[in-house]
Amino acid sequence: MIPSKYLNNKGKPTEKLLEKLACAKKVYLENLTTFCNKHFLDISSLREIKSIFLIGSCAADNFGENSDLDLKLVNPLAIPENLLRYKREVLNPLLCNPDKLKRDWVDIYFAREEYQVSFPRVNLTNYWDNVSL
Repeated sequence: MIPSKYLNNKGKPTEKLLEKLACAKKVYLENLTTFCNKHFLDISSLREIKSIFLIGSCAADNFGENSDLDLKLVNPLAIPENLLRYKREVLNPLLCNPDKLKRDWVDIYFAREEYQVSFPRVNLTNYWDNVSL
């Protein structure tokens, strides 16, 4: 594997990736209560992240230095429409701010099951689980 700013030559996350992962987790979890209260949703279903993957060109050798970071969260419990609404109303404005350079963005996508996460991908679940807020 060719090292990139997100993966070293052994395919392990770099400090840059771990920093962005921590930021994404913080934004994702810290805004759930307000969002769920506003839309009368059960927070436990949106909080249940089964696994998380680095996807697309970010997980491949052909990663461009100006590309954003793409993550896919697997959540089998949440209603997909609620996750998409959360992405549109909360996550995108905070993590994909058009006033920032695209390479600074963290774009979060969702799947219900792991088989729906396409390759190339790198499983970051253990790193996500170990990020303390």
